[in-house]
Amino acid sequence: VYNKMDFKFFRELKSKVDHSLLMIRNYRNPKNLSTRAATICNIKPPPTARNFSAPPRIYTYQNVEGALEEKLDEVVENLLRSGILEKEITILTFLNRSKSVLGVHKKKIAGRPTLDLKQGSAWDKKNEGFIPWSTVPSFKGLENEYIVLIEAEIDELNDWYKSLIYVTITRARTEFIFLGKRDSLMYNTILGVN
Repeated sequence: VYNKMDFKFFRELKSKVDHSLLMIRNYRNPKNLSTRAATICNIKPPPTARNFSAPPRIYTYQNVEGALEEKLDEVVENLLRSGILEKEITILTFLNRSKSVLGVHKKKIAGRPTLDLKQGSAWDKKNEGFIPWSTVPSFKGLENEYIVLIEAEIDELNDWYKSLIYVTITRARTEFIFLGKRDSLMYNTILGVN
């Protein structure tokens, strides 16, 4: 993404492997999410193995104090009421931990305690009942059934933000949910208006 591929190292690594397997199919994401993420990044969408309909779900909130927290509680509560377990939901933020509402003062979501994934695993028995959260860059390479993106308002859609959006959307195995301000750049990007 950032033109930092070390081709010399890559060739050396390949020379030491007896067999390689070309991965040409996306086994993680529903087709709609894989296609949406690829479109945002201007890359060819890979064929997907999970061909059920799961377009991004978008919720908006007003630009007033506490509105994000209130909408987040509502969305997570609805997921929990539908039978989804706390550990199957991950909330991701573009902000760093010290600036995120989750890191600063939001210690409960929908009445459940939060778990910063930098501090522990949602799959650890001692953390049952916690709602896991993380920054997007810290969550790269991980996945969960339901990914909720918050605090992702941006001024421009450059390569860095495209890569963050791609990582975020493609972490969802079942559903990607965006909470943002109506008609913002991120709202329109996720919606597919841009």
